[in-house]
Amino acid sequence: MEQLRTSLSAIGTRLDSIRAKDCGKIYRISKGSMDSGIYTIYPRASGGGNNSAPLRVFCRVEAGRAWTVIQRRQDGSVDFYNRTWEDYSRGFGNLTGEFWLGNDNIHLLTSQGRYKLDVDLRRFANCFRKKCHPAAEFYMQYDIFLVENAQAMYKLHLGNYTGTKGQNWWRGQNTAIFRNKPCSEGSHSRSCYLFKMGGFWVHRCDTLNPNGYYYHNVTDCPKKSQWKPPGIFTFRYIEMRISKTE
Repeated sequence: MEQLRTSLSAIGTRLDSIRAKDCGKIYRISKGSMDSGIYTIYPRASGGGNNSAPLRVFCRVEAGRAWTVIQRRQDGSVDFYNRTWEDYSRGFGNLTGEFWLGNDNIHLLTSQGRYKLDVDLRRFANCFRKKCHPAAEFYMQYDIFLVENAQAMYKLHLGNYTGTKGQNWWRGQNTAIFRNKPCSEGSHSRSCYLFKMGGFWVHRCDTLNPNGYYYHNVTDCPKKSQWKPPGIFTFRYIEMRISKTE
């Protein structure tokens, strides 16, 4: 009986050692034979040590790589803007639909090593101030993506931009702290606050907030637009995902 217990303990130890800490690890363990979907990972706590509690995530398998998805907007079914600091810390939504994985989880994931960020964006066709813009798809990618812990207000660290030319809308966000009401402190105009609403890392007003108000009817005046570049745009689809740098 004692020998059986020892054997079972050894098996458990080996199983723990191959518990994946992100989607990329699952992809490597499976030798590429995995599909996009929901998986359980075991990210390591800051400073190493034992694996953390299991975390359910959506893995996006694309172009020979598996990404851990941390945010998705696609239909406005989940409220992102009437949320508390605690909501954004824990995460909310549905992994098969719209969700925010949670700042604590994002910190845990990105503190495991060097991660990069990929953002897939699909914009509605839109008209503003007599100028019309067609529907478009583009992406943003940063070669470093790191989020500090709650004590540091989930401070953001971004590396070099390598996405679609002219679409680096987070160029001013490096070292920004997270705010669940980004412009409510009065440091910007009232119009800036209306554009932002949802929690995100914000240094400046004229930037993209993927957690802003979701407008289904783009012909309406988007008072709480996700994005305020020279014109005002809303997006029908946004997905943020991370992958460990090889």
